Amino acid sequence: MPSANDSRTDLALVIAPLRRWLSARAPRERQMMLIAVMAVALAAALTATDWILAERERLQKRLPLARAVFERMQADTDELTRLRALPASPAPEPATLVAAVRSAALARGLQLEIRATPDGLSASGHAALPDLIDWLAAMQGDLHLYPVRLRTGSAPGRPVEVLLARVGGAPAGNGR
Repeated sequence: MPSANDSRTDLALVIAPLRRWLSARAPRERQMMLIAVMAVALAAALTATDWILAERERLQKRLPLARAVFERMQADTDELTRLRALPASPAPEPATLVAAVRSAALARGLQLEIRATPDGLSASGHAALPDLIDWLAAMQGDLHLYPVRLRTGSAPGRPVEVLLARVGGAPAGNGR
């Protein structure tokens, strides 16, 4: 590990030739060099000051927006805390859930047989994939039922089997 003396020695080795070179210059030449160094330093200081002032102005313009975003985030956090404190809604009775799922399938033109199972709700029949995906999205959004297992055939109007369940709670079909 280098010591402080080593650093001073290295610095002295660099500065000594510069001192010799500078002392070899005429006094007038040394004054001109000093003026040039001072001018460069002053220009650097003015450029840094200008940049700092421009950044300060830019940040002052953005501060109200950042505060508004922060306040919205704080309101969202408060709302989330309030919602988490609410008791979970009870799962609907299996018969009611089966009827709602069946009517949603029929509304989309899907011919599916829906029945309650211990694992959730089972749907089987024939459906086009775009219609089936639309129906599954509606089940997630409206009834909080998520596909746990999905099997489809490869032909148009393909046979499908879907198992739907509530995530994070009791299975959809057991009534708990």
